[in-house]
Amino acid sequence: MTKASQKFKEKIKRKKKEEHYTYPVRDVSHYIIVYSNKKDYGVSNLKLQKLLYFVQAFFLINDCPPCFDENLL
Repeated sequence: MTKASQKFKEKIKRKKKEEHYTYPVRDVSHYIIVYSNKKDYGVSNLKLQKLLYFVQAFFLINDCPPCFDENLL
């Protein structure tokens, strides 16, 4: 595990203890799209759905509340 991922996990754990809130899935999607455009990756609808699935899984695996409550279609 890299130092960056360890720091990120520690930050998530602190957040988890401090606050329990979810984000609107639309905001998370917007962030992913903007980030991918900045990095010139490009993101299709299918890729966006997969990334949202992985983001949600990451939150749940690390004993955090769900990242978002809406269903993915």
